[in-house]
This record gives sequence, structure tokens and C-alpha cells, in this order.
Amino acid sequence: MKTPVTPTKDGVTISLYVQPGASKTGWAGLIGECVKLRVAARPVEGEANKEVCSYLAKFFDVTKSAVTIVHGASARHKTVRVDGDTQILISKLQPIIEVREI
Repeated sequence: MKTPVTPTKDGVTISLYVQPGASKTGWAGLIGECVKLRVAARPVEGEANKEVCSYLAKFFDVTKSAVTIVHGASARHKTVRVDGDTQILISKLQPIIEVREI
């Protein structure tokens, strides 16, 4: 199975499956080759995307400008780049991606 996290020279890219309109924002394990992220915001006027970026910035302890949606801004399947120390970013995400697939 392909891993949802790809190391880059400046950080990582993450394949996400985003579920907007959840009761609270947080990780929800793996779904296929993506990490599932539930977000409380609705997918209206970019609110869900803003919450995705804010949540990831807080989770990885980086600035909001270090988080970029590379592909899928208007879709549930997104590729997100997080800039920072690659090893630290991967280590923070490791417990999430080791969860059994949904």
C-alpha cells in the first residue's frame, strides 16, 4: 500500500480525504491511500480549506503560511504541502498513519 505521506526537501506532502461538516475537527485514521481529516467547517466559500490549513498548522506546530493545498482545493481528496523539518513532521504524523485502515 502506498503511504499517504511523501517526504520532500522542505517538508512533506500529505494525501488527505477531508470530511467537512463534522461535529469536531480531528484525524479519523486512514481511508485508502489517504489520511482522513474531519473538519467542523462547511465547504462554503473556502471555510473548510481554511480550517484544514489552520488545523494542520497547529498540529505540526508551524505557521499557517507553511501549509499549502497543492491539489484539490474544491474536492474532498486533497494534496497538502507542509513546510518544515521533514523528520519532525513525519514523526508527528506517524501515530496517525499507523492506525488501521477504515
